Parts: sequence; C-alpha cells; structure tokens
Amino acid sequence: NMGGVHYYIGNYVEAIQYLNIVLGMWRQIYNDRPCSNSANSLMNLGIVWSKMGHHNEAMRCCTASLEMNREIYSDRPHPNTALSWVC
Repeated sequence: NMGGVHYYIGNYVEAIQYLNIVLGMWRQIYNDRPCSNSANSLMNLGIVWSKMGHHNEAMRCCTASLEMNREIYSDRPHPNTALSWVC
C-alpha cells in the first residue's frame, strides 16, 4: 500500500497523509462504526507517529485502535486486539 511504501522508504509525512486518507475512507464506508480496517489504519498511524518521535499522537492512535478492537471483539482474544496492545 502507498502508506506502507512511504513508511519503508522513510517518507513519514507522506505515509501519514495516505494512512489518513484510507482511515477516512473506512470511516465513510462503515458510517463511522467500528471496523477492523479502521482499527488497523489507526494502529499503522500510531507506528508512523512513533517513528517520527510524536509519541503523544502515537499513543492517541494506538489507544483508539485498541479500544476499537476491544469493542469489535467484545474483549474476546483476537489477533487484531493483540496487535493493538503492542502497537
């Protein structure tokens, strides 16, 4: 994906831009309801923000990802929730 490619080549600002576009699309598609795609996008945003040294923004995104996954999977063990814990 474009966000991932920009992340891997060190274009973090561009990665954030693409990831935000994708997050907006998921929110529109799912009418702002929690979905695993949005949670994954938030987790990826958190990773990029952390890499850029913006740890408060990273924590905000990772926490939102975790909360969304916990809502989706009702606190049942799930790989997506586990990934959010290590974001």
